Amino acid sequence: MDCTQNCCLKRHGDYLVSAFSSEDLETLKQIIKVKCSNPFRILDSYGRSIFHIVASLGRIDVLEWLCSEQKSKNVFHIKDKESGYTALHRALYYGNIDCAILLYKKLGDWGFYDIQGNSPLDLVVLDSPRYHRKPEEKSLQQAVAILPFESEGEELSLHTGDRIEIIHEYPNGWSFGKLVGSQQKGMFPTNFVEITKFEQFVPSLIETHSNVFTWGNNINFNLGQADSKNRVHPDQVQDLVDIIDVVITKFHAVFLSKAGQVFTCGHGLNGRLGHNSEETVLHPKLIEGLKNQKCINIKAGDHHTVVLDELKQVYTFGSNQYCQLGHVPQPKSCLYPKELSNKLFKNKEIIGIAAACFHTIVYTSYELYTFGLNAGQLGHSKGEKYQCSPKLVSSLLNKETRILQVLASDGASLCLMTNGDLYIMQNFICRKIATKMVDVQSLQMNGGILEFESSKIENPLQICVLYGSGMLEYWSLECKSFRTLFWAGEKSTNAKIIHIALGLNLLFVTEDGRVYQGHFQIDRKKDSSMALVKVKANSLLSEIAEKYKEKKRHFVRMQTERIPLLFNALKCFCDSRSKSFAAVQNDP
Repeated sequence: MDCTQNCCLKRHGDYLVSAFSSEDLETLKQIIKVKCSNPFRILDSYGRSIFHIVASLGRIDVLEWLCSEQKSKNVFHIKDKESGYTALHRALYYGNIDCAILLYKKLGDWGFYDIQGNSPLDLVVLDSPRYHRKPEEKSLQQAVAILPFESEGEELSLHTGDRIEIIHEYPNGWSFGKLVGSQQKGMFPTNFVEITKFEQFVPSLIETHSNVFTWGNNINFNLGQADSKNRVHPDQVQDLVDIIDVVITKFHAVFLSKAGQVFTCGHGLNGRLGHNSEETVLHPKLIEGLKNQKCINIKAGDHHTVVLDELKQVYTFGSNQYCQLGHVPQPKSCLYPKELSNKLFKNKEIIGIAAACFHTIVYTSYELYTFGLNAGQLGHSKGEKYQCSPKLVSSLLNKETRILQVLASDGASLCLMTNGDLYIMQNFICRKIATKMVDVQSLQMNGGILEFESSKIENPLQICVLYGSGMLEYWSLECKSFRTLFWAGEKSTNAKIIHIALGLNLLFVTEDGRVYQGHFQIDRKKDSSMALVKVKANSLLSEIAEKYKEKKRHFVRMQTERIPLLFNALKCFCDSRSKSFAAVQNDP
């Protein structure tokens, strides 16, 4: 067969790759002229071009000559068959920095991924000796059954002598746990067991040093990157370490450190940043008005910020357009953190806060208070346009169970009780949408419906639940009930999910420290979907079999894509529109 400019003969590729691995530059200049008419694009039997082999061997003089001879960038995009590596991947993998610099100048981009979804920079991070986690160890709380207990429904049956791993203990006299040596999980009465100590340890994900990485839309300076340029890939926020929580909105971002200090950046209109001014802050700045308090919780809407300190005092600041600050008398705005004082809170311990664009929530173990725009999401009856000071939601008052977690979105409020009941406040109605939700590790909500000034604001209402097992459930007005959420994608794995954040899309972190973004797809297949699940999610089959015994059930699928350059992530965050993102990860 004659050799042409489109030659793809493997024997020609094998010869050229062999020659470029050993011959000197002058010899190669002669060989390339006579051996093949397509020397720059021809591949050998392993899918390697001459650029691959030269970059791997670090032959910088040969690579410089090849780059000068070949003007097209397409030859640098060629991936080998073995790993999907480009020449730039290979240069960095083998530590040939001079070759990598030259190739990057020709490409001008790091965004080329191998078959595992790794960019060239990803390989550098993975090869770092600091990458591997050094988790702390903490003992598991275990118990031995001292009395037999017959289960009813989803409760856990106990026989005397059974060993139970206690996952969560509730104040109502019940606990949720798992039988040691089996997959059986469920609720059981705490007084039927005796706490014991076993020398068993599990890794803790909390480490001493952590960094914040942000990416996405930065037009409002809410990424903390000291400029307004958008970030396609995660970029570290400089001089910000040991951060344990982040709230990111359309106009600003709030950061909480392990030491209890609060930092903010973004547009400072109406004092939402808490720096006693309305100036824009490009890089996260410590709030001086809170530096003497140890803060334990942060929340924010688009126009205001809420902080809770260890003394259970609540501070609000920013715009008060919708009476969401709760101060009396009512200011137009507040430029600095001001304590929320109310006689309703006297002798009561505030345990949590929540906030969204139009309202704020403060709650104790048994009581929940809301204030702001009364557009259906406060849990109060329709009447006054604004609730200017904290008001008790009487429909949730129940002395037999405690409040476990509360969430706020722009159009709804959500309350999870310790007995597993889940209530939603929307459209001036407070209703129960789920029961027996136990072992909930994280609960996220976004969207909702608002009745405001003779018009309705409707955004898709979505709720995601992450259980301690790593299983996800999804709820929306379209689904009308919680459904198992399965995720799959070109680069996905079956790794356990440990943290989630919900905007229009779902952002989540897996136990191997990687971050993914998922897009929801309602799947209405029934019997056939279960067969596909066996292939895609083998690690969850036992849990599915225990919880869902019906043969026909709808599932929700989520198509995912991995976020590059994050390998040691612990938590993830996003705004309600899934435009701006943040992740906290251990120093890689």
